[in-house]
Amino acid sequence: MADFTSSVSHGLLPHDNGHSMGVPSGDRKIKTLPASKERLTWQLLFVVVAVSFGTWFPIGYSYAVTNAPQAIIINWVRSVKCFRLGGSPTLLPSSNETEDLSEKHQADQDFTRKLWCETVPENEEHLLLAENTELNTIWAIVGAAIAGGAFVSLWSTNWWLGRFGSKNTMLINNGIGIVGTLLASLCVEAASYEMLIIGRFIWGLNIGIAVSVAPLYVTEISPTSLRGATGTFPGICLVSGSFVAIVLGLPQLLGTVELWPVIAWLRGVPAIIIFLTLPFCPESPRYLLLIKNRKIAARRALAFFRGTQNVDDELRTIQQEGEAMVANGLSKPVSIFGLLQDSFLRRVMAITTVVILCNQLSGISPITVYTTAIFANIGLGKLESLYGTVGFFLLQILAVLASMLLMERAGRRLLLIGGFSCTALCLFGMTLFTAIGKMGYLWSNYVSMVCAMIFIVVFNLGPAFIPWVLVSEMFPQSARGSAMTLVSAGCHLPNVSMTFLFPIVDALIGEYTFLIFGGILVAGTVYMYFNVIETKGKPLDSIQAELRQRFS
Repeated sequence: MADFTSSVSHGLLPHDNGHSMGVPSGDRKIKTLPASKERLTWQLLFVVVAVSFGTWFPIGYSYAVTNAPQAIIINWVRSVKCFRLGGSPTLLPSSNETEDLSEKHQADQDFTRKLWCETVPENEEHLLLAENTELNTIWAIVGAAIAGGAFVSLWSTNWWLGRFGSKNTMLINNGIGIVGTLLASLCVEAASYEMLIIGRFIWGLNIGIAVSVAPLYVTEISPTSLRGATGTFPGICLVSGSFVAIVLGLPQLLGTVELWPVIAWLRGVPAIIIFLTLPFCPESPRYLLLIKNRKIAARRALAFFRGTQNVDDELRTIQQEGEAMVANGLSKPVSIFGLLQDSFLRRVMAITTVVILCNQLSGISPITVYTTAIFANIGLGKLESLYGTVGFFLLQILAVLASMLLMERAGRRLLLIGGFSCTALCLFGMTLFTAIGKMGYLWSNYVSMVCAMIFIVVFNLGPAFIPWVLVSEMFPQSARGSAMTLVSAGCHLPNVSMTFLFPIVDALIGEYTFLIFGGILVAGTVYMYFNVIETKGKPLDSIQAELRQRFS
């Protein structure tokens, strides 16, 4: 970065033939390519799809993989525990086994083995967690393990980016995900639900890094007019991963006692895709020029993504971003501590943190993880709940595809604020109609389900993935890695808390849990109305200049 400081002072960038092109020292106006030149090339599309599928598809897949076969996995955990207690599923201990025990001790053992070993009728399976505190805790840990692992690893993101860059970080991180897949897939053979938990925790380690690096890379390689559209590709892959995991978990496919571990094995497919494609993709031109000062490599990478050698104007724009960083004292990579010390970056950090907290505390994580159970609790049968869950994730995919078209037309601010307002209303509706349904009005259960469906559509039209686009747009290059780390922390800390606490709180106050989420969204939306600016169609440096002028 120090070398870049000296190079920008001379205004030099390389041509293909090795000569230099001058940038007038007085020219500080940010230029953008004409809209006709900012097109989606096949090279850019290939890289964006490959990266999004290889990194964010496993995120959605991992979180939803236990959703449809939830009852089967819970009963498997019970059977493992039963054998460890010396029992056998469906059987209680014989009189010979207990004749030497005291009457109280024998009664305790009989009760414990019955709790873990007795077969439960299918229409009572939804009561298992409520009646068995230890089982409920184990299942909560299974659900929260991914978010816990992500929260641990996300703090290393800035180190990975600084040392290896986005491309190599994604390749190395891919190997971490494969280790988790092996452990989670072999848990049945090992008769160890602890192995399932550890495997999911390692998935979380992989996710904590991927969730920040992939959108950062996609934003940096995309032209200004396509940044919003390409920024939704990771989101499309995330909800597609959830949808595929749910469909595979149906009893007609892999959602059976014998086949459910295969669903975990299939998480390795995106890893193979990454290893086959990413080595042939260039590093981010912004990273190469602004951080590594590799001018020729940056030009080659940009020419690859744009499908033309005529990239001089865009290189000048990137160079001017570097000049702005130098002028604002941000020429060197900013640490997390440095991010909090700078008053401007601290203010931007506050805005993006509120946005991401509203994203995570909207209730989307528990709704995603426990969709089938939620539908069962509002009165739907087991098969109806599974089909409802499939429809739930199919709606997510359609909504995210629609958001790709709306992002560069309606703008980020409208989709964000309007989306959070509507989702708050949906949460209040779910609470009201579920409560009415418990009074005996069966029609209300289906209205509650419709509220959940509308919640998913509106959430994925904007609030779901705009926060990640905003972080990449609102921070200078030197601060994006640290900003992504802190925003990821703001994402995964509430995520692990909600995933772990939701089944427990839901057992205590039921549908009124969603009133908490709705209240948080109302407060957050008011804050965003007064602080979030529109970033649609603006060069990255112009966005930061506007923020500096507004908050100076």
